[in-house]
Amino acid sequence: MVELHNGTASLQWQNETDHLPTLCLPSRLTLFSRGIWYGENPLDFVGPLFMFQVIASFVFSRTFYFLLRPFGTPKWVCSALGGIVLGPSVLGRFPRFMETFYPNKVILLVNTVSTYSILYYVFFLAVKMDLAKILRTAKDAWSIGLFSFFIPFFFIVCLYFLLQDFLPVFRGRAAPIITFAIMSANSVSDMINAMNELKFLTSELGELAMSSAAFNEMILWIILVVTSDGKQEGSLHSFRSLVFFGAFGLIVFCLVRPALQWVIKKTPEGKPVDEGVIVALLLGSAIVGLITDSQGMGFLPGILLMGLIIPSGPPLGATLIEKSELLVQEIFLHFVFLCVGRVTDVSQIHNWKEFAAMLLIILAASFGKFLAVFMGLFHFKMRSRNILLLGLMLNVKGPIELIILTKQIGTKYIDPQFYLMLVFSSLVMTGIGAHLLLSLYKPHVRIEVYHSLKLSMRWLLLTPNGGEFRILSCIHNEDDVHGIISLLEAVNPTEGSPLCAYVIHLVELLGLAAPPLAPYKYQRKFKHNSTDRIMRAFTNYSNDSPKSITVLPFSLAAPYGSMHESICRLAHSEFIPLILVPYYKSQVLGTTGSIHSFNNNLLACAPCTVGILVQRKNFSHRLGCSVSFSHFSYDIAVIFLGGDDDREALTLADRMSGHPCVSITVLRIIYAENGEKNEPELQQDDKFFKEFKEKHAGNACVVTNEIVAENSVEVINAFNSLDGCYDLLIVGRKPEVSEKLEEELGNWTECPELGVIGDVVASPDFRGDVVSVLVLHHAAPGGGGNVSVYNGSMSAVTLGAQGSYSFQNTSSTA
Repeated sequence: MVELHNGTASLQWQNETDHLPTLCLPSRLTLFSRGIWYGENPLDFVGPLFMFQVIASFVFSRTFYFLLRPFGTPKWVCSALGGIVLGPSVLGRFPRFMETFYPNKVILLVNTVSTYSILYYVFFLAVKMDLAKILRTAKDAWSIGLFSFFIPFFFIVCLYFLLQDFLPVFRGRAAPIITFAIMSANSVSDMINAMNELKFLTSELGELAMSSAAFNEMILWIILVVTSDGKQEGSLHSFRSLVFFGAFGLIVFCLVRPALQWVIKKTPEGKPVDEGVIVALLLGSAIVGLITDSQGMGFLPGILLMGLIIPSGPPLGATLIEKSELLVQEIFLHFVFLCVGRVTDVSQIHNWKEFAAMLLIILAASFGKFLAVFMGLFHFKMRSRNILLLGLMLNVKGPIELIILTKQIGTKYIDPQFYLMLVFSSLVMTGIGAHLLLSLYKPHVRIEVYHSLKLSMRWLLLTPNGGEFRILSCIHNEDDVHGIISLLEAVNPTEGSPLCAYVIHLVELLGLAAPPLAPYKYQRKFKHNSTDRIMRAFTNYSNDSPKSITVLPFSLAAPYGSMHESICRLAHSEFIPLILVPYYKSQVLGTTGSIHSFNNNLLACAPCTVGILVQRKNFSHRLGCSVSFSHFSYDIAVIFLGGDDDREALTLADRMSGHPCVSITVLRIIYAENGEKNEPELQQDDKFFKEFKEKHAGNACVVTNEIVAENSVEVINAFNSLDGCYDLLIVGRKPEVSEKLEEELGNWTECPELGVIGDVVASPDFRGDVVSVLVLHHAAPGGGGNVSVYNGSMSAVTLGAQGSYSFQNTSSTA
């Protein structure tokens, strides 16, 4: 009913169950003022005040983020702190500020924008989730997922009945169940965002935490849907809502999903979908939310359903996220935290016995997470340190929990003091947990301790010539395929030493919130995508080649900043001695990262030798799913100055020398200014090069030359002295040269990833920019002392106590 009193409209709800306060608004609302020159205060009008709220919230949240980011504090925690500072707990303690910043005339607008912000925030999170991939990765973490929900839930329920006399009375029969479920669960979208901010998205424990959160959230949403009849009483209404939601979801899935697949099929590859489709999806999500809300279930289940139906990743999901998410995340979501701050009031703490009882329940729920991890991983014999770290991850919360809690206090299911404690406990546990995780967890450090024999397999130098030779090849796009396959062919796979190529198509994580490294399955429906064509080219090469070649295709979607972690983990677990990655002068391939950082991270953390391939010849034609090598010919030059990386380069050349269609020229440059400072290293290089030369003395396809250089100019002249037209030039990234030479050559270095020598030979001025360059680098600690690698019962290559190396002909009986 609306009543007018002295020009003011009073809006009241006249029913017995009404519990909301009366909202009085001026009958004539003026959005904008005429200006300060007319004596008007702009903050007395809705429009300027609304914009001022946006600015103030943004400034405070960014200030907190600037101050707390070094401690690993997630962005949402800083935004929530900004809202709390602007609320009654801090600045709102001054009555004049509350009257100016939160007048009644603007609260309705703030709440409306906050609701729509929540709507689209949940929608975008659902779009980024690939539910099928999450469930596939979660199947191995089901025990932790179930334990991490039900053990805290059990603790909370037990303490609730024991301390019931000291706890507030919940409104509604379902209120305790909903509140306890919220306290026990983790949201997979919140967990993914937290792991992404902490750079743990592709770490082992990070993936385990996200998989566990997937089970938590499924249980939470089942409870929320079943108990969603907040306005109605009786199980019959809940059952009707649940049946309607299931039937409606099935109809939407059967109608909308095929239509979206048709849109994807008609969209040219590499192009975004039409803007009309994006608008239709944004409007459709609101319609679906309206329909589920009309059934008494709220809009969140409908929004979540619509988001999960939309295919994640490019082109549809990626385009939708790219065009729409930024405005919601950086601007409108601040109104959610303003609403949280407005109802978070520290003055509501009035009953300290109740406070102590609720604090005990919150601590019990947190302890339950650690106990759940211990029980879930008991049979895996994981170290206690990693159990602690995973427990900290599962105690990290996110905005979804605040959104649901704010809805709870809006319907008065919980009292303000309980809400205040839940909000602050989420902020404190998330902030402290994130800081401890950054301090204690180093994803590139392996959990397991490997035997020295396994560790030694990560050197090319210590990899036996007999037995399977494994290479991990990273592919960014179709242009990389020909060069990588040429290298695989040149390493001379034979029956005695078959080649196993792990081929990974690297895709930047965009419009997708699940970053698994998974075996690739070829597409049989719709048109083939780029990944499918790349993998078919490699498998066809394997099938058509008369040699022993096995190709294992993988796809990896992750941010460039953390993509190297999955690759290093695969190389470590599979004992791969060589990783190949392509390199481009123009390195920016996406919107959120660069493969500059990817290359640097891989060079720093790889547990084996990394080869960076700079392709010069133009193989940019589109693949026809096959690459022919019926008339293969490969001319290779190796520049050897000395050092570990150069010895790895010469070892790879030694393996390639057995191919009848590969010719190799080795140029050793002896830099005179190294002097006696590096005498032990020079002796190793002399012996190593001498043994290589003696081994291939009768091989007409292998030519060795030695040149003495007095200064950097003569070193460059030695490079240019290479006669012939080569297909590939192999160099070490960090040769053993004097500091003076490295400094002189480093003054013109443009690509630090390639090293000083690699940068020179990869420059456009070297040999007309037509020779591909492979730069090898090994940064992982090798097995020191006496380390031998055995194939059967025969020693293949030996690293002696003084660091001396030797080539030995081997045979395999495996």
